[in-house]
Amino acid sequence: MTSHPEPPRASRGRADAGDERAERLLRTGALAAAPPEVWDGAAGSLVRAARRDAALRDLLVAAEPRPDAAGDPEAAERVRVTWLAALADAGAGAGLTAGWFASAGRRCPAPILFRLVGQAGDALPAAPATVAPDADPLLPSAMTVIPDPGASPARPAWHGDDAALAGITGELLADPGERALVTRQLDLYVAELDLSIAYDPSRRLRRVWDHAPTRALLRELVADWTDRAESGSLPDMAWGLFRLAKAADHGYFDLDPGARRPAPDPAGALRRTLRGGVLAELGLPPGDPRGMGAGTRVVQHGDHLTWQRGGQAQVFTRDRRPHRLHVPGGRRNERALWHDGTRLLLTERRGDGWRTYRVDGEYGDDLLLTLDPATAGRLPDFPNEAEVTFPGADGPTRIAYARGWITFTAPDGAVTARLSFPPPHDGGAAPTSVYPPGWWARMGFTDVRGSRALRRTTREQAERLFDAALTGRSAVAGALDRLMPEVTGRALRGGVGAVALDAARRLPDVARLSARLGTPLPPGTPPDLRFRPELPPGRHTARAVALRRLSEILRRAADEPGTERGRPLGRADVPGPAAPFPPVVDRTFGSVADRAFEAARAWTPAHVRKALLDEMAAVVSAPVGAGDGRWRAVVLRGTGATEERPNAVGDLWRTPSGAALALEHRDPPHGEVRLLEYSPDGRFTPFEPPGWEQVRADPAWRSGGAEWVVEFRRLLAERGPIAFPPSLAHDLAERTGLWPLAAAEVCFGHLRHYETFPEPIDVFPEEIRVFYTAPDDEGSRGGLPADTERALRRALMPDDPADLWDRGPDVARAAARYRELTENA
Repeated sequence: MTSHPEPPRASRGRADAGDERAERLLRTGALAAAPPEVWDGAAGSLVRAARRDAALRDLLVAAEPRPDAAGDPEAAERVRVTWLAALADAGAGAGLTAGWFASAGRRCPAPILFRLVGQAGDALPAAPATVAPDADPLLPSAMTVIPDPGASPARPAWHGDDAALAGITGELLADPGERALVTRQLDLYVAELDLSIAYDPSRRLRRVWDHAPTRALLRELVADWTDRAESGSLPDMAWGLFRLAKAADHGYFDLDPGARRPAPDPAGALRRTLRGGVLAELGLPPGDPRGMGAGTRVVQHGDHLTWQRGGQAQVFTRDRRPHRLHVPGGRRNERALWHDGTRLLLTERRGDGWRTYRVDGEYGDDLLLTLDPATAGRLPDFPNEAEVTFPGADGPTRIAYARGWITFTAPDGAVTARLSFPPPHDGGAAPTSVYPPGWWARMGFTDVRGSRALRRTTREQAERLFDAALTGRSAVAGALDRLMPEVTGRALRGGVGAVALDAARRLPDVARLSARLGTPLPPGTPPDLRFRPELPPGRHTARAVALRRLSEILRRAADEPGTERGRPLGRADVPGPAAPFPPVVDRTFGSVADRAFEAARAWTPAHVRKALLDEMAAVVSAPVGAGDGRWRAVVLRGTGATEERPNAVGDLWRTPSGAALALEHRDPPHGEVRLLEYSPDGRFTPFEPPGWEQVRADPAWRSGGAEWVVEFRRLLAERGPIAFPPSLAHDLAERTGLWPLAAAEVCFGHLRHYETFPEPIDVFPEEIRVFYTAPDDEGSRGGLPADTERALRRALMPDDPADLWDRGPDVARAAARYRELTENA
């Protein structure tokens, strides 16, 4: 199957002789009966001869190798493939007929056949498309014209180039295709506003607002997001809220004060979803290949479903018994492999239509295909729409494919689910198995009694599920036991929990939006989403909620009966995979003094300062951040007795003095575990669970708290950021023995960090910059551990925030803290 280029000049003479022999073989008809060694030696010459002379090319087409000339079937197959490859290299496909492909050209390796078919052009049989491209499930989502809602296109040049942004003109947007593309790009732009601290989100938003053409598109998008947020459909609400919260927090509604304020109702959307039907109500086949994940190609033909990813495929029949197949060359996912109940077929896109090949075996790493007129026009029975009536429902749910998505629409019009189809090529695993519309309609139900109970979901039940979901999966399971005891099927319980958790992830966006716009929270919002007006946690709202829930878990655990040595209480939900928010470790609990010190520095960029203030508000909004001396961090290390518990995250203990919860486990089972420990009276008793030994216990947090942060924010607003003098770093260096650069990084931050920002930021006056530019032989060594830097900044920040302005940082305390850290290291 190797192509045959023209020979180099030095071997032209030998090639001419070989070409003459090849011509004789063709003209005498001896080639068809030639042994394998002749074919191997003459292949290149045959191609060159056929390229020069159309008559010789016809003779090559007619020279189909005789099977008996090769001596054995394997050699005969190899000679035949050599012949077919020579035809493709010679461009012979242009003269081939449909009959030839079905007879002499049968069982052709796929790469060769596709070349020959391409050369033959439109003369070969094919099937016209029966539906529009954006509604055809045979087309992978990567081939759709308008992926909606919001595919993630590559960032265009205008994301960071003002000249490119100026190129987006009204004339350009008059083209519907260009307008749709720029709209999707702008949607992504807003979704990523505060993705990186290196960008000023408010500046980025003003940038597109100040350009009239993108301002008009942005207004349209905000109106669309507002409609989605109020739609009562969870997927649409999530989409709109995620973007509206970012846009509002970074000043959109100040730029456009006349824009309609959204009024979402998450509990109502959850209720409509549960009443409308959840995917887990539909039964999955045994051996469901959800592990195939992203990049899986799925094709339905009636009662047969074919899954393909890479070189593996599985065929499911109506009785749900899978047939596993090896698919050579199976990486070509742009072509659809499917089973018709008798054989495998391969359908590929040809212009505006389709062409189907019969799969007749394999050759090496390739499928052997036949283009047969009897099958070339066949298409899989692959409907893009279907209906399913859930138990107890008033009518059918519509399942429809369009533009790379499968949408489930309940009888009342609520969108209950939207799934990418096929699963996206993102390298990860799909969250659930994604079937085509017609296959969902063929499934049974996992828990009919439980499904009927979901149809009766009340507003109160939805609100209480929401509240439980803020804690995590096990809390939702407990709530289901109380609220919906009829829901007993394991799959259905897990599906309801997943829907509730996903809905709970939207609540921080609701609270963030409400705080920024000054609008009331929706009815039934859990109390943990309510914050003091002067302490909005902004982008850290989810973290604030997670810290409040962690505090409550430990408070309840401390109320359990205790023992002198402590005892395990089982597992608890912690922020992470089983809960709606990401893990909460390190900087997210404890003293906020280090962040206050950073925020007070004059050269901290304004958007970084806002993020620090948001984070401080999030921490002190929970009891764990009260600074009342009842909370601390403890680090344990596993011993040989920890083998039975490979990962300790979520382990909850009733300690002798209160309670402790494992939040992080590095390198389990023996690596370090970080605990959050609580003592109601602030007196901590040493505690080592069986199989663990204590590495260190941080001092209880006795600074900060909500009132402290309110006062700090007031002082910062009234008196402004502080330009600390260079003497601060020199003083710290002299008292601690640190290199000047290390002391400067503690006091002033990291110049190299700010220099990576893509947008110009005026930081570090010259008298501060010299710390970072001194030659190495003058002691410019930095690089303290991050934990040490934070500890020193906490010590630099006075207990009374006013003292930072009146007396300056507490260098003496920072020096003492450094000595304590180094002595205990």
